[in-house]
Amino acid sequence: MCKSVLDTISNTQDIEPEAKERLEFFARQFLNAMSPSNFITTNPEVMKLTLESNGENLVKGLDQLQKDMSKSVDMLNIRMTDSEAFVVGENIAATEGKVVFKNHLFELIQYQATTEEVYKRPMMLVPPFVNKYYIMDLNQRKSFVKWLVDQGHSVFMISWINPDESYRDTDFGDYVIDGIIPALDAIEAQTGEREVNGLGTALAAPY
Repeated sequence: MCKSVLDTISNTQDIEPEAKERLEFFARQFLNAMSPSNFITTNPEVMKLTLESNGENLVKGLDQLQKDMSKSVDMLNIRMTDSEAFVVGENIAATEGKVVFKNHLFELIQYQATTEEVYKRPMMLVPPFVNKYYIMDLNQRKSFVKWLVDQGHSVFMISWINPDESYRDTDFGDYVIDGIIPALDAIEAQTGEREVNGLGTALAAPY
């Protein structure tokens, strides 16, 4: 049935390409929402779990939905992870560092190398401004920052500010002029080095 609906839309000739694309998108969303697996009576696994738990799974689900709705504003914000599972300084952002510079756009965090011999040129990490800096410093077994300092690198990382409506006129150029350049100047002031090994990250992956 789903394939028939999508094939019918795709084979219809008298629709503009953009309108057809939108129609296919919304049809696909509707068909996915109507999947039998999304309903208790037509999902054997959910039905089995409901019977085994005397409906406790449904109660927990409604409780979770209520919590998500209480934290939502204009639209339902469904949590994808356990927001209480991370504690700053314990299992996230756990590498010891200090803020050595800040302005209206960012704070610059310095992490000292843990080795006796230290590379002359410092390392500068720049996370995307839509992310948190600690994507590069998770728990100690998954921290890129921890690995760098243990290899003898002096590490400096930018922590971008959480923008509010007062930043609505801030553009990419501002993140360079008021972000990257002052960070480089601050690193030179701290280390005396004019050159850095720079690394930028896109989303959660370095490139």
